Amino acid sequence: MKRFLKDYDLSGKDVIVASSNAGWIGHSLKDYETLLKNSNIKGELDLLFSANSNERDKLLIPMEKIDEWINKL
Repeated sequence: MKRFLKDYDLSGKDVIVASSNAGWIGHSLKDYETLLKNSNIKGELDLLFSANSNERDKLLIPMEKIDEWINKL
């Protein structure tokens, strides 16, 4: 994703940011803010999934938070 954002100028564009992980998002959202400093970030969402091997598809963030994020867009 970093390569794409460095190669394409999204200045002045509305950008919606969502990132998924299984326990540690790291600095992804901060990286987006840095790479998109001339863009309008409309929303950021951290989709957290279970890190347990037998529950990899289990979403840990409540659906209400996702709905709230969508409604703010």
